[in-house]
Amino acid sequence: LGYGNGMTLARGLCTMLLAGFLFAPRPTDGLAWIPAILYTVERLLDYFDGYVARITGQETKLGAILDMEFDGLGFLIAIILGIQYGQLPVWYLVLGLARQLFVAGMWLRQRWNKPVYALPPSDNGRLIAGFQTSFVSIILWPALSPQITLLASYLFAIPLIFSFGRDWLVVSGVLDADSSAY
Repeated sequence: LGYGNGMTLARGLCTMLLAGFLFAPRPTDGLAWIPAILYTVERLLDYFDGYVARITGQETKLGAILDMEFDGLGFLIAIILGIQYGQLPVWYLVLGLARQLFVAGMWLRQRWNKPVYALPPSDNGRLIAGFQTSFVSIILWPALSPQITLLASYLFAIPLIFSFGRDWLVVSGVLDADSSAY
């Protein structure tokens, strides 16, 4: 499987351990840091797993699929924890489900025999996703007050909403990715 896939599988382990906190009250004292540490480690591993796979020549289709699925699942779990801990508003759950809703929307378009257009590679999308997952990682750290994180959630939500909206307009054919409007 190689080192990159090993790192991706370690991300999966961090994600599953993080999910265990969904079924318990927020930990206190030193244990309160564990969810934040797990998601931060998962994010750091995500930053390096693809790079390690590329430089070792061990990129695999399995690694690419697991990477994308762990991204969405980890993000969703971290958002649910953020809501559970009072660090994020409940409406933020929609952003946690955005990738799954986007994929479901494309599947429905195909099922209804409507065209689904390809998305071009986007540095902006990666940047927005990076900021978003970093923000969600930070809000899990118990040192931040809900007043700060709730305000910041609005500021971080806006670019993500616009990014998914723009991408939806492209895959649905409303917006041409080659146009200046894109």
